[in-house]
Amino acid sequence: MKINSIGHVFETLPPFLGNRQAQPGDQFVVGLKVVPTPEQDEYQRFRERAFATFALDKAQEEVDKKLRETVRAKVAFIRGLIIDGINDDGRELSFDEFYAQAPPEIVSWVCRAVMSTTELSAAERKNFLPGSAGR
Repeated sequence: MKINSIGHVFETLPPFLGNRQAQPGDQFVVGLKVVPTPEQDEYQRFRERAFATFALDKAQEEVDKKLRETVRAKVAFIRGLIIDGINDDGRELSFDEFYAQAPPEIVSWVCRAVMSTTELSAAERKNFLPGSAGR
């Protein structure tokens, strides 16, 4: 069995607002690198230390900050999502723009997908988008 390296960018279609059924040129595509096990372990240890060290609200703030940093490093691109007033010209969104302005359920899905390829469809795990040549 062949698997992709940790630096491989998966092109994924978040399952919102009919995105997966849209025509290829109208789809919202996110390029993701999955967090490998050692990085996930380090994140888990950070979480445990934060909740053992800080008050609950401060610990959650620190954990959220660490998760955001981890996900930011693993999002290669955000293409095709247009947020009114932010990127009306269709340019790719930065992660910070996406995180601050996109609907929370989409941001949450991207965060979960980064942490686990189980969020991706079988076709996306093979890096195949419908209508593409398998990029």
